[in-house]
Amino acid sequence: MKRNAKAFRALRQRREAAREFSQNNSMVEEIFRTRLEQQRTDSTEEIMKEEITMFLEDVGIHKVRMPGDIAEAILAADSGTPGVVCIPADYLGVDAAANPAGVKIWDLRSPSQNPAWMDSSSAVIARIALAGVAANVAATNFLAVTPPAGVYRVSVYLVNTTAFTTSGILATIGYTDSKQAQAQPTVATGTTAGSDVQAEFIFQSSGAAQITYALSSTGTYGAASAYLVLERLS
Repeated sequence: MKRNAKAFRALRQRREAAREFSQNNSMVEEIFRTRLEQQRTDSTEEIMKEEITMFLEDVGIHKVRMPGDIAEAILAADSGTPGVVCIPADYLGVDAAANPAGVKIWDLRSPSQNPAWMDSSSAVIARIALAGVAANVAATNFLAVTPPAGVYRVSVYLVNTTAFTTSGILATIGYTDSKQAQAQPTVATGTTAGSDVQAEFIFQSSGAAQITYALSSTGTYGAASAYLVLERLS
């Protein structure tokens, strides 16, 4: 009788183990099936995204996808037709890029700032912000590449943060027009802290040379801040 009871318990344990194994297998199979379907869905979505991107690029529309890609997209669009860069509304990058060729840009990130498709041929292509200027700055290029021929505007703001002696600071904008190299200086700031100068230059560049800025003073430096913006108008 004891042997029978012991055998019965062993048989019941085997049945429970078999039932548990079967249930676990069913759960594993269900998890595997769910993950497989998810992978298929993800793969299909990725393939569709890639196909859409390839189609857009085939017709000359280059979508910015990853932070830091704006410059690359502008370069690619510059060699295509119609050559348009699209920055989607969900783009999280904060990068900026020079656009000397005036490639058209559709920036969908901020409708309040850009309610329509933006033609960046009238766009800011360089910004310079210098703080604590306490010595002359030699002629420096606004851009890493020589901008093409066109009409440009440079806006300048200079302010003394500490006092100068004898004379304040001035900026000089350099460019080459269809005739010759040119250098256009602002007036100098005063000598007192807080003295400022605002200036704007509109000029034609032949595309033969860089557009530059320089900062200088004939007096003894205190310190100053300089802000310059380069725009392509046409």
